[in-house]
Amino acid sequence: MPSSPLLPQIPSAPGVASGRPAAAAGFAAPKELPFTGGDALPLVARDLTSIAAGSAAVAATRRRHARNS
Repeated sequence: MPSSPLLPQIPSAPGVASGRPAAAAGFAAPKELPFTGGDALPLVARDLTSIAAGSAAVAATRRRHARNS
């Protein structure tokens, strides 16, 4: 009686026996990274406009309160 259970015979995948996987045979490295982002300029413009509008609102409120005091 063997000391460990017998393992089933699993056939190897094509290309694995040579030490190189079959998928890597036709793989070519890309020359540059893929473009995954967007243009940041519209976001920056919107954010700066929001900051300017908020600053103008705060300044106008402070001026109005200073005049009424």
